Amino acid sequence: MKVLTICTAAYNAESYICKMMESIMLSPLSDYIELIVVNDGSTDNTKNILAEYEKKYIGILRVVHQENGGSGAARNRAFKLATGKYIKIIDADDYVETDKLTDFIEFLLNTDADMILNGYYISQNDSVEFKTFKGLNEQLYKCEDITIEPFLLSMHGVTYKTSIISQNNIQLSVGLSYVDKEYVTLPLPYVQTIQYINIPFYVYRLGIAGQSVDPRVSMEKNEMRQKIGFRLLTEYDLHKSETCNCIKELIEYNIALLFKDYFDIYCRRCKMRFFFIFVKNDIKVKKLNSQIYDYLGRTVNNMDYMRSKFYWGYLSLWARKKTRR
Repeated sequence: MKVLTICTAAYNAESYICKMMESIMLSPLSDYIELIVVNDGSTDNTKNILAEYEKKYIGILRVVHQENGGSGAARNRAFKLATGKYIKIIDADDYVETDKLTDFIEFLLNTDADMILNGYYISQNDSVEFKTFKGLNEQLYKCEDITIEPFLLSMHGVTYKTSIISQNNIQLSVGLSYVDKEYVTLPLPYVQTIQYINIPFYVYRLGIAGQSVDPRVSMEKNEMRQKIGFRLLTEYDLHKSETCNCIKELIEYNIALLFKDYFDIYCRRCKMRFFFIFVKNDIKVKKLNSQIYDYLGRTVNNMDYMRSKFYWGYLSLWARKKTRR
């Protein structure tokens, strides 16, 4: 029986994929793991590397090849093939700490929670930072019975029961970045129990060229962030009436953070060509969710000021920036 399916989208990952796979396969409990790697149209040596590893780890590693469709399409393919009780996304350029992954597998063998939260590491420039979920004890929570301070959900610290994904047909957007936000948010309305465990096995590597968190890439893909945000708002609206307060707050907080990043980027760049996009989307947020709209007013730089001036404040920011040049 497979207790954990790990889904990985691999595109031109020859420099990283071996470390990722070996960190998983070396676990003494690897027989409980199903690693599905979707080769997303790689043009480097990724395909050949995967072929060699698939021969070596029969029954554990499953490789699927497809034309390039982006991480959303690749993860959707893996979701459909998953047979483990739980499902986890691990990126091809990240890796796990093998001994802690083993501890995590042992834990999964003895839980039935819908959603697992665990700490993780961020590795960048030879420094490592530990991230965790503040305010949570190592215990099982029933969502309808708890009140917790909302927190940022990260793909690296979230594991879902596979049945939550499959039975509710959770599908990530195709052709867009930031679909990890969909992975952590879309299943939440179906979650009844959450368990936190302090086993930080995932190592998230930052500073790799082309990552969506790269400031240059982030600006180029800001409209993708907006599309993901509005999809999440729309989906949330469909389930809002039957969602418990704890989950509502968690969903709204995480969608709000996504839109905060979106509007912050446009405020920092402050170009005239963004004005109508900025105004249209802020008004759209207000129509869909007043709580998130109010949160953005408090947290996005100058947002309340711009709204009070019927958004002409955005143009004044643009004019001051242009004058300083």
